[in-house]
Amino acid sequence: MVLVGPPASGKSSFVRALIARGCIDEDAVVSSDEIRAQLFGTAPTEAHTDAADAQIFMERDRRIVARLAGGHTAVAEST
Repeated sequence: MVLVGPPASGKSSFVRALIARGCIDEDAVVSSDEIRAQLFGTAPTEAHTDAADAQIFMERDRRIVARLAGGHTAVAEST
């Protein structure tokens, strides 16, 4: 499942509703925003460059492939 949209469009709310209803496991969600925070913390100048975006989305894709290869559901949540 791929969720894409502008910030504050409801992607995270939709995912939380799916989790609450038991439709997906919380571990299935692969969020580019969470990866950005994990990789760059609170360094906004470093976190919002083209190089950072490339690193973030490469890591997102790696995590998705790993989940799918293991037979698990993956939800790509990205802006």
